[in-house]
Amino acid sequence: MQRQTRCTCVLPTPPWWGSEELRPGLILDFDADGRIVAVEILGASEHLSSDADLRHMTVA
Repeated sequence: MQRQTRCTCVLPTPPWWGSEELRPGLILDFDADGRIVAVEILGASEHLSSDADLRHMTVA
């Protein structure tokens, strides 16, 4: 079984209410008011540049 990488960014907002997969592997989570509370990239290493280091990503 091949290991799949995942990158998840959870924002400091109200609790999760629902999700939408915008395209295969790109998922947004929303609160009850429709605000984005998390972004998830499945198979992240396949979508990012070869020199990207997921362990050191930051959010501004």
